[in-house]
This record gives sequence, structure tokens and C-alpha cells, in this order.
Amino acid sequence: MKNKAVVGVIIALLFMISIFFALRSVSSLITNVEVGKKTIMVGDDIFSVDISDSDKEKEKGLSGRNNLAENSGMIFVYDSPRIPVFWMKGMNFPIDIIWISNGKVIGAEMNIPIEKNVPEAKMKRYSPPGFVDMALELSAGTVSRLMISIGEDVSVEKAD
Repeated sequence: MKNKAVVGVIIALLFMISIFFALRSVSSLITNVEVGKKTIMVGDDIFSVDISDSDKEKEKGLSGRNNLAENSGMIFVYDSPRIPVFWMKGMNFPIDIIWISNGKVIGAEMNIPIEKNVPEAKMKRYSPPGFVDMALELSAGTVSRLMISIGEDVSVEKAD
């Protein structure tokens, strides 16, 4: 019985230590992200992105826009790891979403179609396969065209 308690304490400590290091890594990435335009690298591919870091900006996202230029997008930055929910409310073009955690691609939603004339409550929802600290929206087909894959490095830099 005592051994089970010791094992439980050790597991809890290891979990807390891993969370600490994960948050340290996330905060160093997020510290580099400021309001405005940024350059983000996914593997060897470079994108010019708008930053969405306030709740209001996250709610609006790319809705209302007519398109995205090639190799541009929007990055959603979260102050702590989470599993966000995205939908296509107000979108006028299809997109890809890249899910990012600790500077790595952990998943992607590709060719998400627009949902015109669909009530918000019936719109399809999209979420990452695990906790993320960023999500990157790009024009549909970008992930496939550039062969972006799980595990690729992601870094954010200030645009010139």
C-alpha cells in the first residue's frame, strides 16, 4: 500500500516537472510574438501572418475577408496550452489549419470548406489532436502543396 502511494507521488512530480518545461518552452515562443504582422517558419516554408492574440481577434479570425495571399495567413496565439474550437463562421474561402504545440506541428485540418447558409449551431467544429499554444490558418491546399507534416519545427519572427 505504501509503495503505491510513493509511486503516485513520483508520477505526480514527473507530471508537474514536464508541465513546467512545456510552459517554459511555450512562453519563450509566445514572447517573440507581438501585435501586428509576423514571419512564421514551418519547416523550410515562410509565411507572413497577422497575429490574433486577443479574444476579439480570435473570435473574428479571417471571417469577412475574401481571400489570403499565397504564403500568408493568421496565427492564433494562446497564453496557455488549450484545445481550441474553430468553425467557419463568416468565412468566404476554404482554409487549412495547422495545430502547433511547443514549436512543433502536431496536426492539421486540410481543405476546410466554407459553410454558407448553415446556422452557427450546425456548423462543423474543428479542434487539434492535443493541447496547442498556437494555430495557423492558411489558404486551403497549402499544407498539401508544401507537404507540411507532423513534427516539423515552427518559429515566429518579427516581420521586417
